[in-house]
Amino acid sequence: MKIRKSFILLIAFTIIPILVNAQTQYYKLQSYGKTGIENRKVSGGQFITFQAAICMETDIDGVSIGSGILKRNLNNPNLYKGSASWGNGTTFLFSSDKTTLKVTSPNGIIYRYIKSTPPSGVTTCSLIKGHTNSNSSGEMYIPMTTTPSTHSCGVCYGTGQCSTCNGCGYNRQTKYTCGACSGSGRCATCGGDGIFGN
Repeated sequence: MKIRKSFILLIAFTIIPILVNAQTQYYKLQSYGKTGIENRKVSGGQFITFQAAICMETDIDGVSIGSGILKRNLNNPNLYKGSASWGNGTTFLFSSDKTTLKVTSPNGIIYRYIKSTPPSGVTTCSLIKGHTNSNSSGEMYIPMTTTPSTHSCGVCYGTGQCSTCNGCGYNRQTKYTCGACSGSGRCATCGGDGIFGN
């Protein structure tokens, strides 16, 4: 019996300091897109909880939304890599004072956030996938990462490719860099996302 109580106390004294040291911050989405082409018509944000050498997407109370964890890089204490709402292989790069966050998703799209005060009633991340976290009124908080009214891009018809060079980045006849996409191969109208917001 004494061994059991000692074991329980040992676990309590090990876990409690970890939980006490956890810090949850809210980061408001500022923009997203590929390098040089950013969509600023955005809304939403993420709660990020830092705990020892990991961070994860959580609700306002620091409870994981179940999208995984990111581990801090030993050579760069502001860089975290792992699994998040965007999938496995996501990177979080924070500024040294943790006021800004640059998320690079596995498909190369970059999301830029700034530390902020969460909007009234917001209790969980905006990118949750099929979770039932809710605010006090019981409604789901899942704002769009683009404006609420979006449609398939009328120039590339949702492909994300430059319609002038068909995504190759150069004029096939002259072999010069495509002037419409500056050689990126991405549609200049939607930034290569295939969607366009009103």
